[in-house]
Amino acid sequence: MLEIANIVVNKMKRNDIKFMIIGTGPHLNFVIELSKKMRLEKNVTFTGFIPYRQFYEILSTADICVNPEFKNEFTDKSTMLKIMDYMSFKKPIIQFETVEGKVTAGESAIYIKENNEKLFAEAIIELLNDKSKRKKMGDAGWSRLCQSMTWSLQQSKLIAAYNYMEKASIK
Repeated sequence: MLEIANIVVNKMKRNDIKFMIIGTGPHLNFVIELSKKMRLEKNVTFTGFIPYRQFYEILSTADICVNPEFKNEFTDKSTMLKIMDYMSFKKPIIQFETVEGKVTAGESAIYIKENNEKLFAEAIIELLNDKSKRKKMGDAGWSRLCQSMTWSLQQSKLIAAYNYMEKASIK
């Protein structure tokens, strides 16, 4: 995410954009120091760990949400929980193209091929400049959640998967 922010702020000269990086990890202090070396202190805020209420307050004010995890063997088959949060707040998403990312987010996301950070940065600017597209994408995410991802629709699939695994482990 920092490299994408660096492209937006320092190479594309967009100082009017604020990035919020939420959460912690074993390298948080290193990443904070790296952001200073990239001269991003005015544009990138690190919240560290925050309760969901505060996360939702921040999310409600965002124009765009991102999933900057590169495509790899894990991310190609996994959905980050934050994607569902973004969709529930009707937020447009930009993420690197993964199989599972497309299955989950559908038309609520722009998909960046080949882990290309420059294209990701350009997509941020393009989407910030298109309010109607942001609304359309946010609405698509909300509709997707309501029409195909509710517990009442997913429950039978999950039970079937557990039953299949149970039968497979018996043999």
